[in-house]
Amino acid sequence: MQQSIILRETPHWRPVPPRLQLEKETSPLIASWILERGSLTRRLAEECAQDVRVELLQQLYQCALLPETRILGLRHPHLAVVREVALRASGVPMLLARSILPRETIVRADRRLWRLGEVPLGEILFNHPQLGRRSLEYARIRLRPGSFGIPGTEKIWGRRSVYTLGEDAPLLVAEFFLPSLL
Repeated sequence: MQQSIILRETPHWRPVPPRLQLEKETSPLIASWILERGSLTRRLAEECAQDVRVELLQQLYQCALLPETRILGLRHPHLAVVREVALRASGVPMLLARSILPRETIVRADRRLWRLGEVPLGEILFNHPQLGRRSLEYARIRLRPGSFGIPGTEKIWGRRSVYTLGEDAPLLVAEFFLPSLL
């Protein structure tokens, strides 16, 4: 898992069960974040009533991981923009995200995806006229030891979505909920 700044290991993703079952396994609060249909950045700003900003951890043109290319229906190895960010509210990290933006998606759907920098991905996604969500999964993962003040033994919840910006323009977004959020 050397390509990721935030992930210690490849998550074991599972399809999201019905809400009541998910709430029993996680909690009502965690389930609400996993099941959120809109922008997590927007929700974080609304709930925290604080300044939310994106901290760019890395944004590289590199090969996506095998499980990432598989869920996107791409051949492996496949070059893509791999972006990892932390969302901070008043300077405190609340969410982490890893996005896989295939070159073809960027060319076909929105060239602004090449260089997002500290612009929230949701600003483009949730304003795109052809946005769709193909899948939603969840997992419990370990971060790299010491990442964001979390011991390497503690597991956090995350979700992974395949979005489409038109028929042949998929992208993958994995988001992880830090204890400071929950």
